[in-house]
Amino acid sequence: MRHKALGGWNGWEAFKSSVVRISLWILVLECAAREPEEPPFRVLPNLLYNASFEQADWFEPKQAERWLHRANAERVATNGVQGAMALRVRGAGYTLQRDVPLLPEVEYRLSAWMRARTASGWGVQVAYLGDGHVMHATERVGGAEGWRRAEVRFRLSPPAPSGHVRLIWDVGEEGEGWFDDVTLEPVDGIIPTAPPPVLCPPGGKFRGPAMVVLTSELARATIRYTTDGRVPTAWSTEYRAPIWLTYSARLRARVFHAAYRDGEAEAVFEILPDPSAGVPFVPPGWGRDVRDWWKEHPYNPAASNAFRGAIRSPEPRVDVAEMRRRYPQSSTAGIAEALAALPPEGGTLWFPKAGSPYFVTAPATNVVDYYPIPAVIPVLRRSRLHFLSDGATIRSGAPLFGFASMDYADRRVMERPVRDFYFRGLTFDGAGASSLALTFHHAHDILVDQCAFVNFVPASSLHPGAIIGTAKTDNLWCRDCRFESGHYGVYLDGVHGGGFLRCRFGRNLRAGGILIMTNNDMATLSATPRTANYVVVIGCEFEGGRAAMLFSNANTLVQGNRAIGYETFFGLHGRGRSSVAPGVSYEIYGNRIVGNTLRDCRTLAMFEWNCTSHRAREPNVVMDNTAVNLDCLLRLNPQFPDAVISHIEVSGNRVSGVRRPQVRAAADALERIRDVRVLRNAIPGGGKPALMDLTGKVELTASGILVE
Repeated sequence: MRHKALGGWNGWEAFKSSVVRISLWILVLECAAREPEEPPFRVLPNLLYNASFEQADWFEPKQAERWLHRANAERVATNGVQGAMALRVRGAGYTLQRDVPLLPEVEYRLSAWMRARTASGWGVQVAYLGDGHVMHATERVGGAEGWRRAEVRFRLSPPAPSGHVRLIWDVGEEGEGWFDDVTLEPVDGIIPTAPPPVLCPPGGKFRGPAMVVLTSELARATIRYTTDGRVPTAWSTEYRAPIWLTYSARLRARVFHAAYRDGEAEAVFEILPDPSAGVPFVPPGWGRDVRDWWKEHPYNPAASNAFRGAIRSPEPRVDVAEMRRRYPQSSTAGIAEALAALPPEGGTLWFPKAGSPYFVTAPATNVVDYYPIPAVIPVLRRSRLHFLSDGATIRSGAPLFGFASMDYADRRVMERPVRDFYFRGLTFDGAGASSLALTFHHAHDILVDQCAFVNFVPASSLHPGAIIGTAKTDNLWCRDCRFESGHYGVYLDGVHGGGFLRCRFGRNLRAGGILIMTNNDMATLSATPRTANYVVVIGCEFEGGRAAMLFSNANTLVQGNRAIGYETFFGLHGRGRSSVAPGVSYEIYGNRIVGNTLRDCRTLAMFEWNCTSHRAREPNVVMDNTAVNLDCLLRLNPQFPDAVISHIEVSGNRVSGVRRPQVRAAADALERIRDVRVLRNAIPGGGKPALMDLTGKVELTASGILVE
């Protein structure tokens, strides 16, 4: 049937845990208020998902969710037995629903409504295949008959095997077959409830990240979990290893086993900042306005708990210049040898300026984790490493350092990041040959402080930058740094918590200053969407290039920056929904571009692709910026056929100079641009910006764009 369905850390003690608890419960309440999603469902006593093919598609138009995709099978609207959809097949083949373990000594009934129109071939049938390829199949339905229901009853001998349900067909190249209302159920209708998973620890308050272990007493069961209070579904993150919680969470875990009703457990974890030695750990501010999160951040000089002392670096401390003298043939200027001299638990490398420059001549090699990691010096499975100097230069014509947890290479999970990396007072010189200096894969708690990046070159790789952080790399900060040349200064993928404070991005960066994208590849390995969240760009200078910043972010604060001579000052690119993880969508909301100063920039803010929120969220705000000689105040371009741009406010901006800025929008996508308000902006001559097409030549009228 059809179903619907930071002087010192003393200030930390003044950090009130009640604020964290309040923000956590705001998150929980937000989650409870969200519009219900339509996850893969079972309607018991039927043990199968999407048994009538009524559920919407995710990956490709022809795929019925939870059934294995086949090119000669498609979900179509039809006058089926019940509901609006059925599965139509052609030629010969099969599709299946995996991981359907059953209980021994229980009688099950497998049935389906089927029909076939065959010029050749024997027709269609449904079967259950257990371990050892023992098949329990219905009779075949063929010929030119109408809809017919066929069933088979069977029992499994202990031990109960795992298995799958298979839809099989052979209808010839000119024929067609249909399946609808596929049912697998115990004959007596009794379905026991799975014992709930055990959470250890069972919630509580933690200073710094918490490791949570989930267990189930059921063999062949799968545990899936969420961390934002949503009910886990069959598409939620699968538990494979202890969970590294770096943010306050309402953890809900559910046991999935085809023969049982789902068993669920939940607990609340309150994660507080950790002011211990090394780079501080600060959780992202889920459920909070980014401005409030930044007000209490220890890197914010105005915060009551601001960190004003020096980072305490770990012992022992190794002098790299001394190590180079000890190993005169070193192709890494003694750096690799100095790292090897540190114990596994970490330490500090000291680069005295008197020994500068440190010439690295070794070529880079590729280490493969989830992604290849190019580096002369791979730093794998190591944490608590600090690299300090009083002004030395490290010169390398190849990518220098590659930091990685290797968690994916070791265990096919991403739950044990390496952490605590600090760089201070160093100049990284690409020697006119290298495109990057530092790469981080699955690393947390990184601070690049008072460093410079010079003589880097643009590269052919897709997203090059002098610093790259990806694969669930979080809490990465650059403070008082200079990025003078290359493609981008920094490229980050889906960072949670991080930012740029008082940095300078020079005119010889070909593409621009900062690129941050959605780390969609990690969507199946993370309980949180890998949209970048809680990023700040404060007090930076940008000079020349295509874009000062291009982000795929939510909850970003861009404030008090200066930019000269850019095509675009701030650009947002929204992905929409994930192409690798069903049920995951990426929301673009709560970004605040306020109080910045621009000169000779063509566009203040650009929104492209799918920049919308699927729930009630804070709008994206472009407010109180000052611009001299600006062509375009706001550019809106959904591009893709199903992309939507919405919920944007542009107000209080002051524009001067000889130009009168425009609002530009894609003329062929105006119906997909909604709730955009451009008002109370100070424009030359006292007028309002004109609404034009993307070329700036054709005036438009759009109900979804209000310009005053």
